[in-house]
Amino acid sequence: MLKKILLGTFLVSLLSTSLILMADDQSLTGKEIVVLAKNSNHLDKSIVWAKMTVLDKGKEIESRMIIQKTIYINGKQKMLARFMDGLKRNVTSLSVEREENEDNLQYVFVPGVGRPRQVDASEKQNEFEDTDFSYEEMGSAKIEDYQYKREKDEKIKISGEEFDCYFITALHKNSEAKFPKKKIWIDKKTMIPVQMKIYGKDQKLKKIMVSLKIKEVKKGIFTPQFIYIKNMESNHETKNILTKIVIDSSDIKESDFTQQNMAKPWKEN
Repeated sequence: MLKKILLGTFLVSLLSTSLILMADDQSLTGKEIVVLAKNSNHLDKSIVWAKMTVLDKGKEIESRMIIQKTIYINGKQKMLARFMDGLKRNVTSLSVEREENEDNLQYVFVPGVGRPRQVDASEKQNEFEDTDFSYEEMGSAKIEDYQYKREKDEKIKISGEEFDCYFITALHKNSEAKFPKKKIWIDKKTMIPVQMKIYGKDQKLKKIMVSLKIKEVKKGIFTPQFIYIKNMESNHETKNILTKIVIDSSDIKESDFTQQNMAKPWKEN
């Protein structure tokens, strides 16, 4: 009898907890969901190798290896990305996250120029180095740049993969933004944005981006193995396939994430 009472108490408690979590889930605003997604899946230090393929009208025009190094200091991200081969060999970008009331800092170093160039805030939505990724998607995006509306949750299917998603509409606060609206689907299980549709001032779909083949690389930490983005107007595409990831590498030092060291040779070369 005692076992039955304890089991019944446990089940009631579990049901109550589940209902509370469901209620909390339903009460989340669009912005709160975006903040949760931003603060999820952080690795203190990581190095990612990926094969980036650029296509024009379905034809492959270039393939590059890109290495991305990330470190979190006091909860703020610093990220270096470098092309290791191809026409953009050794072109390096640096993104430094700052407080929400400050623009993130972003720099690009091109060999032969001699010094890094700071990316202006007005360039955030421009394409990064002949790819379909924007500077914003490479690390300069700010949550406070947008207003968010939570739409009805959706279950979606992409390339055979199914996701139960939060569905968010984001409207840029700057009326002159190149892409003033985004629709974002965030997977509830992993908090990875698995699909994004980006719209122009004419309200027409301009770009679509998906993140697939999500794997748990560390307990509770998920990362997509495949990222794809397509410019719907030019039929230009970029595919990113993760080939290797190293977590908590001793090769990553905070001093590497500075303008002065952007031209510095990498061990990975």
